[in-house]
Amino acid sequence: MEMCKEIVLLVSPHCDDACFSLGASILKNSDKEIIIWDIFTVQSYTILTDDAEVAKRRIIEEEKMFQEKTGTSIIMEGLLDAYLRGYKRLSSILLSNIEQIKALNSDKTVYEDVLDGFERVYSEIKPNFIGLPLGCGAHIDHLIVREAGLCILK
Repeated sequence: MEMCKEIVLLVSPHCDDACFSLGASILKNSDKEIIIWDIFTVQSYTILTDDAEVAKRRIIEEEKMFQEKTGTSIIMEGLLDAYLRGYKRLSSILLSNIEQIKALNSDKTVYEDVLDGFERVYSEIKPNFIGLPLGCGAHIDHLIVREAGLCILK
């Protein structure tokens, strides 16, 4: 009787966070089925170009390459990156807690979207292990994802 592989769900606020923040978790769990849930995947810039359409295509291409090289599966949620939600300066997206996020009307809705998405992905995948971002650096997207994850896992 073949045993099912354990499922590891790694929650990644942005496309690059799975690689940079969760790379060790990917290597450590390479014998398991790894699913990366990228949440804020709609972006309009890369270091290579200012052309929004080229940037969007490039990000998707990079995600596909990453998936192939690491043997992971990726779910791209499709929520807007903070820059596309009106944050133009890094200092304007650095907050200290979820109460500040909830006070921002537009990001209260985004927080609720992430909560809904988390419930959906969690119930569909039924992971054995979940990796969440720490929210280091107080980037609003990272805090939203961390707080939504902690709320769901209570």
